[in-house]
Amino acid sequence: MIENLIEDNIPLPESAKKVGRTVSPEYAAWRLLEVGQSVFIPGKSFSTVKIYQSSESMRELRQAGQKWHVEAGEKNGVPGVRVWRKE
Repeated sequence: MIENLIEDNIPLPESAKKVGRTVSPEYAAWRLLEVGQSVFIPGKSFSTVKIYQSSESMRELRQAGQKWHVEAGEKNGVPGVRVWRKE
């Protein structure tokens, strides 16, 4: 039953106790890219980054005409995703 899935007395993790939402430096850098520049986002999957690209927080940039190319890759042996600003 669905009720069996609900658990009580599970402590809230410290990360959830922060006030406000923080953005990783890589995602913040993405917003500042000029045409021809790129940023590597370590440890993220292609699908996660594509979801962020289509998110509400990126809408203003898309509406301003910014376009990006997103590709899974590796930097110094660390998997992740690289984002290039195209327009």
